[in-house]
Amino acid sequence: EAVDKAVFNNVSRTPVDVELSAEKIFDGKAPTTNEFEFILAQKDAAGEYKVLQTVNNDGKAVVFEKLTFDKAGEYEFVIDELVGENPDVVYDKAEYGVKVIVEPDKDSDGYLTTVVYTNEVGEAVDKAVFNNVSRTPVDVRLAAEKIFDGKDPQTNEFEFTLAQKDA
Repeated sequence: EAVDKAVFNNVSRTPVDVELSAEKIFDGKAPTTNEFEFILAQKDAAGEYKVLQTVNNDGKAVVFEKLTFDKAGEYEFVIDELVGENPDVVYDKAEYGVKVIVEPDKDSDGYLTTVVYTNEVGEAVDKAVFNNVSRTPVDVRLAAEKIFDGKDPQTNEFEFTLAQKDA
């Protein structure tokens, strides 16, 4: 039997939103909101990472704006904490990889997503966690010796002042 026309039922798939996130810990607890800054960068076709978003923490939560995917594929991202200017903080320099896998849903006109977070050695982790700590204060003991005309002075004969030079 001859077929005089072919009929295709193309389905336009509904885009899917994905929200990537991380967790921030400072000295073992949730930090003050907006205390730390993070970037989300996406790997492009040339293998270079381009910064998509910069956000601040909201307590322990670091939540990036939703990303919308309208094509199946694998998408690669990194999450980094930007090193701040507070000299009293030791910043976590970890970098987490994030792979978003987008596949057509066989049971609907949408997509299914899988999000995989990895640490710096490529091991899968439950989430990206950045840990900062306060610098440990250092105690310093200063000592001086006074020699006067080649001999030791009498106790309390001289007075010394310790002053801090402007930084």
